Amino acid sequence: MLPDSAEFISATPSQGNCMKSGLNPGGTVTCNLNNLASGATATITIAVKPTEPGTIENVAIVGGDESDPNNQNNSDTESTEVNSSVPVIAVPTLSEWGIIIMTVLLGFYTTLVLRKRMA
Repeated sequence: MLPDSAEFISATPSQGNCMKSGLNPGGTVTCNLNNLASGATATITIAVKPTEPGTIENVAIVGGDESDPNNQNNSDTESTEVNSSVPVIAVPTLSEWGIIIMTVLLGFYTTLVLRKRMA
């Protein structure tokens, strides 16, 4: 399940397919990885966009059609700390007229340099 503080972006499995259901933010990502041989691995990358700072808990639960002698290792939970976003800093730029004047001055300067080289 995705927390309400995470907007779903994508889910990319190394094999098989994934589908997201439910509300956004929030909801559930379900993946079908088809058949995995004994000891084989598969990877699922889920991208989300946090909507607020805090801790996002990632919970993965796996299951199969075959009997599992040890179903105690079929889930894992990891936490990710989301910090507040970096503030946007305005960068001063020239106005339209400032750019026009700068372009004209650079043109004059280039012409002056080229004339000195040719002389």
